[in-house]
Amino acid sequence: GEGAYQFFDADWRPIVRLFSGTNARAVLYHGGIEKLETLQRGIGIGGSIHIDNDLYVTGISTFGSTVFFDNPINTGKDIKWDPNNDSFNFYDNVKAHFGDQTDLQIWYDETNGNIKNINGPLRIASDDLKLQRENNLQDYLLASVGAGVTLLYNDIKKLETTDSGINIVGTT
Repeated sequence: GEGAYQFFDADWRPIVRLFSGTNARAVLYHGGIEKLETLQRGIGIGGSIHIDNDLYVTGISTFGSTVFFDNPINTGKDIKWDPNNDSFNFYDNVKAHFGDQTDLQIWYDETNGNIKNINGPLRIASDDLKLQRENNLQDYLLASVGAGVTLLYNDIKKLETTDSGINIVGTT
């Protein structure tokens, strides 16, 4: 049958509720506010989760809000998933490592953006490559399949490759 066991604190705020029957579940409270509920598909959590040790997750996980990866050893060297900007934010001096031996590293060191490749060539593949100023208003290098490579100084063409050689603009 249906039934429930309920436990309350001295102020008659719920602490634990255990339900049986077709709607069987357990609900835990803190300060009278629901914090954890068992569900048919798993658990529901109200509020933040603080984990002191490792968290191992298998299966599909859906996060509906900001996820913060706090580095307890080095304060301020953290990572945050920001769903409002659809982005991972790596704080200053926090590296993104790729490869079994951390062969490729990307980070910002408070002054410079850095890409470090330890093994093999760093390949950038594109049919149309532009190296530009951060505001995308000034070109340094243009390279296109079938159109050659152009080097620019202060957004002015200085050298270009052609099908017959190179063209140089200015003093050589």
